Amino acid sequence: MTTILLVRDSVSSHEFNIERVCKAKELSACAHIIKQALRRYTNLEKAFNLSEEFREDAQIQSSSWEDIAKALLDGFSDNVFVSMKILQGKAQQFLKYSIQQRTSDTQQQQSEDTPTIAVIDRSSILRTGNKGTLPASLILARDIRYLTAVRSAAILSFIGKIEQPWLTYNFTRIMKLNTVEEQKLNTENILQQAIQKFPQIQIQNRDSKLVFRGPSGYILNAELFIRQQLMTLITFNLESDDPNNPNHNLTRNLKSITNMPIDLFGPLRWRWEAEQQVKIQTKMNAKQGTITVKVEGIDSQNQAVKKEFMSFLSWLCSCAVIRNPQSGKSAHQFIKIDLNKIEISK
Repeated sequence: MTTILLVRDSVSSHEFNIERVCKAKELSACAHIIKQALRRYTNLEKAFNLSEEFREDAQIQSSSWEDIAKALLDGFSDNVFVSMKILQGKAQQFLKYSIQQRTSDTQQQQSEDTPTIAVIDRSSILRTGNKGTLPASLILARDIRYLTAVRSAAILSFIGKIEQPWLTYNFTRIMKLNTVEEQKLNTENILQQAIQKFPQIQIQNRDSKLVFRGPSGYILNAELFIRQQLMTLITFNLESDDPNNPNHNLTRNLKSITNMPIDLFGPLRWRWEAEQQVKIQTKMNAKQGTITVKVEGIDSQNQAVKKEFMSFLSWLCSCAVIRNPQSGKSAHQFIKIDLNKIEISK
């Protein structure tokens, strides 16, 4: 931008051609952005010249565009969003990462302190799917459109990727812990490791809550570090309380399910991985009539997954009939009848 301004100021206004300058400087790919920025710069220049208070200060120039960009990020922190995927949330959702957003409890999205949840506009090239390319960790949105009066969701457009070190504004963020997570935090010395690794911020454990204070970019890195350290793997079995009795309802139903040739828990695994980044493995033990489940995530998520499986087991215990999805004949297996050869008796 400094080069463009130097060229503009060195020639007369009718000789200055922004497209020709961008082509000479090999900036044709972003000429439309530079043209818009130059137009905004010219309008602000005129506005400051009309103000007696800011006319003199507006003449001060700086070539440190990185510092200018950081100042803009400080001033427009409400337009900064972080990917929920890296915070163990839904892959396509983004969370407002500003001073007004103070909690990291993604499970309680209906409270009064609900943070702004948003998705990227479908036309944006930065929009990704649930699988494949990872979403940008941090983005800056020019336009934020709220869909309802409740403001529980928003659509982001005119967005760009930003780096964590660029965020220097200070704020407080809270991460809730359950008993097991807090115990793991203390026994494995995770908190002290985080404090030593990120001396730029303050991290305290208060009443089962981790409180982060300091520059937002470092807070994000510290939270990601702690979340990764809190990951655990649990294993449990879905089994009957009377496995030796073949006439027991739960034993019979588990035997039927473990012999099915389909991936029964596929949709459940996909949902938890897409929405909470929790990895689930299931193994059907047909001979024993049991199901082995492995869950990898932080303990609060693992317990939520286990509760869902136990709810399924409870339903299975009282289920009277289970139909095999492969039972019966498929449509292509039915005998084709030629109606022209059928004789109709009178």
